[in-house]
Amino acid sequence: VEFPALGAGVKFELKTGFIHLLPKFSGTPLEDPIQHLDEFLEVCISLRPSEITEEQMSLRSFSFSLKDTAKDWYHSLAPGSITTWTALKTPSTAASIPWRGAKAG
Repeated sequence: VEFPALGAGVKFELKTGFIHLLPKFSGTPLEDPIQHLDEFLEVCISLRPSEITEEQMSLRSFSFSLKDTAKDWYHSLAPGSITTWTALKTPSTAASIPWRGAKAG
């Protein structure tokens, strides 16, 4: 994942308190990845500093919402293969997610 550049003079740091508010997703069959994304975006949008775009906030924060199998998947992505939040959700990327749609019904 390649993060979008910040504006000139913009400094941004993910605070520990923010990271603790993010929903966590491990990738088990009982978890719903769509619900995770909805909850993740809700936190990011609600707490996003005004000088940071939603894209910058989402891409920089996403890995902190993952653990276990889901985190392994994230770290298996080729360097620079994801440059936008939209690219993270494309069908080709989604197909590589081992846990996508795995929720037990």
